[in-house]
Amino acid sequence: MFVIKPIDDKNIQEELCGVCQCAYLAEDFAYFAADLSEDGSKLLGILGICQFALQEDCGIVHTLQPMPGTFDEEVMIIMIRTAMEFVHRCGCKTMILAEGACDTAFGEKIGFRLTDGQYRINLEEFYKSPCSFQAKLTKKDEK
Repeated sequence: MFVIKPIDDKNIQEELCGVCQCAYLAEDFAYFAADLSEDGSKLLGILGICQFALQEDCGIVHTLQPMPGTFDEEVMIIMIRTAMEFVHRCGCKTMILAEGACDTAFGEKIGFRLTDGQYRINLEEFYKSPCSFQAKLTKKDEK
Protein backbone atom coordinates (compact mmCIF):
# COMPACT_ATOMS: atom_id res chain seq x y z
CA MET A 1 0.00 0.00 0.00
CA PHE A 2 1.22 3.50 -0.72
CA VAL A 3 0.07 7.07 -0.34
CA ILE A 4 0.54 10.29 -2.34
CA LYS A 5 0.49 13.43 -0.21
CA PRO A 6 1.16 17.13 -0.74
CA ILE A 7 4.20 18.56 1.00
CA ASP A 8 3.20 21.66 2.94
CA ASP A 9 6.48 22.18 4.80
CA LYS A 10 9.38 23.48 2.69
CA ASN A 11 11.95 21.97 5.10
CA ILE A 12 10.42 18.54 4.52
CA GLN A 13 10.34 19.15 0.75
CA GLU A 14 14.04 20.03 0.83
CA GLU A 15 14.84 16.95 2.90
CA LEU A 16 12.87 14.65 0.58
CA CYS A 17 14.65 16.14 -2.44
CA GLY A 18 17.94 15.26 -0.76
CA VAL A 19 16.76 11.71 -0.11
CA CYS A 20 15.57 11.36 -3.72
CA GLN A 21 18.76 12.99 -5.01
CA CYS A 22 17.14 15.82 -6.96
CA ALA A 23 17.32 19.59 -6.87
CA TYR A 24 15.14 21.31 -4.28
CA LEU A 25 12.90 23.91 -5.90
CA ALA A 26 11.59 26.11 -3.09
CA GLU A 27 9.03 27.91 -5.26
CA ASP A 28 7.45 24.68 -6.53
CA PHE A 29 4.47 22.79 -5.21
CA ALA A 30 5.35 19.21 -4.32
CA TYR A 31 3.87 15.78 -3.67
CA PHE A 32 5.62 12.76 -2.25
CA ALA A 33 4.86 9.08 -2.48
CA ALA A 34 5.46 6.76 0.46
CA ASP A 35 5.13 3.07 1.12
CA LEU A 36 2.79 2.20 4.01
CA SER A 37 2.32 -0.81 6.22
CA GLU A 38 -0.56 -3.11 5.29
CA ASP A 39 -2.86 -1.49 7.84
CA GLY A 40 -1.81 2.00 6.69
CA SER A 41 -0.61 3.02 10.14
CA LYS A 42 3.15 3.27 9.49
CA LEU A 43 5.25 4.97 6.87
CA LEU A 44 7.78 2.39 5.66
CA GLY A 45 9.75 4.42 3.14
CA ILE A 46 9.78 7.17 0.56
CA LEU A 47 9.02 6.13 -3.02
CA GLY A 48 9.44 9.42 -4.88
CA ILE A 49 8.78 13.13 -5.24
CA CYS A 50 7.11 15.38 -7.80
CA GLN A 51 7.78 19.15 -7.94
CA PHE A 52 5.78 21.42 -10.22
CA ALA A 53 4.85 25.05 -10.76
CA LEU A 54 1.92 27.01 -12.15
CA GLN A 55 2.50 29.55 -14.91
CA GLU A 56 -0.37 31.46 -16.53
CA ASP A 57 -2.49 28.71 -18.12
CA CYS A 58 -0.11 25.77 -17.74
CA GLY A 59 1.61 23.66 -15.14
CA ILE A 60 5.25 22.68 -15.44
CA VAL A 61 6.63 19.48 -13.93
CA HIS A 62 10.21 20.14 -12.91
CA THR A 63 10.84 16.88 -11.06
CA LEU A 64 9.26 13.44 -11.19
CA GLN A 65 11.88 11.47 -9.31
CA PRO A 66 11.67 8.01 -7.77
CA MET A 67 13.74 7.09 -4.76
CA PRO A 68 17.18 6.02 -6.06
CA GLY A 69 17.30 2.31 -6.82
CA THR A 70 13.52 2.02 -7.09
CA PHE A 71 10.99 2.71 -9.79
CA ASP A 72 7.40 1.72 -9.24
CA GLU A 73 5.57 2.68 -12.42
CA GLU A 74 2.15 2.67 -10.76
CA VAL A 75 3.35 5.03 -8.01
CA MET A 76 4.94 7.42 -10.49
CA ILE A 77 1.84 7.47 -12.71
CA ILE A 78 -0.48 8.18 -9.80
CA MET A 79 1.85 10.87 -8.46
CA ILE A 80 2.00 12.74 -11.81
CA ARG A 81 -1.76 12.31 -12.28
CA THR A 82 -2.28 13.87 -8.84
CA ALA A 83 -0.18 16.88 -9.87
CA MET A 84 -2.07 17.07 -13.19
CA GLU A 85 -5.41 17.09 -11.37
CA PHE A 86 -4.26 19.90 -9.06
CA VAL A 87 -3.04 21.97 -12.01
CA HIS A 88 -6.27 21.32 -13.92
CA ARG A 89 -8.40 22.37 -10.93
CA CYS A 90 -6.38 25.61 -10.85
CA GLY A 91 -7.64 26.34 -14.37
CA CYS A 92 -4.58 25.33 -16.36
CA LYS A 93 -5.20 23.81 -19.78
CA THR A 94 -1.79 22.23 -20.34
CA MET A 95 0.91 20.43 -18.36
CA ILE A 96 4.50 20.55 -19.56
CA LEU A 97 7.40 18.29 -18.63
CA ALA A 98 10.48 20.45 -18.12
CA GLU A 99 13.64 19.10 -19.69
CA GLY A 100 15.05 16.41 -17.41
CA ALA A 101 11.88 16.16 -15.27
CA CYS A 102 11.69 12.43 -15.99
CA ASP A 103 12.66 9.92 -18.65
CA THR A 104 11.06 11.05 -21.93
CA ALA A 105 9.96 7.50 -22.78
CA PHE A 106 8.05 7.38 -19.50
CA GLY A 107 6.59 10.84 -20.19
CA GLU A 108 5.34 9.61 -23.56
CA LYS A 109 3.94 6.44 -22.00
CA ILE A 110 1.76 8.51 -19.66
CA GLY A 111 0.44 10.79 -22.39
CA PHE A 112 2.89 13.66 -22.89
CA ARG A 113 3.77 14.39 -26.51
CA LEU A 114 6.52 16.49 -28.05
CA THR A 115 4.92 19.69 -29.36
CA ASP A 116 6.83 22.84 -30.23
CA GLY A 117 9.97 21.45 -28.60
CA GLN A 118 8.31 20.57 -25.26
CA TYR A 119 6.60 17.49 -23.90
CA ARG A 120 2.97 18.51 -23.22
CA ILE A 121 -0.38 17.06 -22.34
CA ASN A 122 -3.70 18.79 -23.00
CA LEU A 123 -5.46 18.61 -19.63
CA GLU A 124 -8.85 19.58 -21.02
CA GLU A 125 -8.78 16.68 -23.46
CA PHE A 126 -7.34 14.31 -20.88
CA TYR A 127 -10.00 15.07 -18.25
CA LYS A 128 -12.90 14.70 -20.69
CA SER A 129 -12.17 10.96 -20.56
CA PRO A 130 -8.77 9.80 -19.24
CA CYS A 131 -9.16 6.20 -20.39
CA SER A 132 -10.32 7.24 -23.86
CA PHE A 133 -7.47 9.77 -24.08
CA GLN A 134 -4.88 7.09 -23.33
CA ALA A 135 -6.52 4.63 -25.74
CA LYS A 136 -6.39 7.21 -28.56
CA LEU A 137 -2.68 7.78 -27.90
CA THR A 138 -2.01 4.05 -27.99
CA LYS A 139 -3.83 3.73 -31.33
CA LYS A 140 -1.85 6.65 -32.82
CA ASP A 141 1.42 5.13 -31.60
CA GLU A 142 0.59 1.76 -33.17
CA LYS A 143 0.16 3.29 -36.64
